[in-house]
Amino acid sequence: MSHHDLIRNTACRVVAKLRNGDVTPLDLLDALEKRISEVDGKVNALPILCFDRARDHAKRLMKKPASERGLLAGLPVPIKDLTDVAGVRNTQGSPIFEDNIPDRSDILVERLEDNGAVVYARSNTPEFGAGANTFNEVFGATLNPWDTSRSAAGSSGGAAAALASGTAWLAHGSDMGGSLRSPASFCGVVGLRPSIGRVAHTPKFKVDRTLGVQGPMARNVEDLALLLDAMSGEHPADPLSLPAIATSFLSPLVPAASRSASPIPPTSASLQSIRKSPRSRARRRNALPRPVRSSRKLTPTCARPTNASTCFGPSTSPSARPRCCASIAACSSPR
Repeated sequence: MSHHDLIRNTACRVVAKLRNGDVTPLDLLDALEKRISEVDGKVNALPILCFDRARDHAKRLMKKPASERGLLAGLPVPIKDLTDVAGVRNTQGSPIFEDNIPDRSDILVERLEDNGAVVYARSNTPEFGAGANTFNEVFGATLNPWDTSRSAAGSSGGAAAALASGTAWLAHGSDMGGSLRSPASFCGVVGLRPSIGRVAHTPKFKVDRTLGVQGPMARNVEDLALLLDAMSGEHPADPLSLPAIATSFLSPLVPAASRSASPIPPTSASLQSIRKSPRSRARRRNALPRPVRSSRKLTPTCARPTNASTCFGPSTSPSARPRCCASIAACSSPR
């Protein structure tokens, strides 16, 4: 099986291949390394790679019987560049921590690795995760794989772009005000904000204990449920963590989990040509929202457009609102 065919498989299907012995974790890492070299130069989703560490972990995992390798059975997973991975840079997107290398992994990463995840990369994030677009002074901007003139959103934009460009089957992210959900919607993948405590993680900031959560991202709902199963569970180091539920999140979705392929953008060579083709432009035009067709008459909020500033307020009038979602370039300059 070529690495392109392997990349297009769903995470559930790849895990099944791992369990059956059709592929090994090392095969998956080789496929990802090739795919990253093809497309990530234009997308910048995974600026930190740790394939040597990943291969060492994969070899240790392969010494165990397939039935004892955990839920993910050796599936590679990238971790957002806000969460500690032992021996791998954690910059948090800030020049302050550009050379920071933690000695110990976050308990979330430890749980994932205990469940068979192989960490091979860090996904890009805005500085300290504070931003609706993914760019920082350390690694620059992450671009949307479907149209590299557009934003991948934030703050888990690197994770979403990796999934959409085929450089990850599953991805870890985090969310306080939409950071798992917005990038997923921008990049055509799936992100879920779990309940507080559903995914245990190392407590760091008091202000974040009841606001931010760690969570899964994937190309489809079944794959996302698989990763949430691998993430969930109580941990004594996280006082807000909850016990894992008795029923798997994936169990109601098992028949659908047998689907074989996930839609991902084409390779690097055709990213721009696809975007500029007449057929692609026509599809984008057809995807634009259409006016509601109804017998009801739609009444605008403001009786006269000139009074819009009264409704929005002087600081948020339509002319004053930034076009942050229009493109990365509009938001890439320091503020």
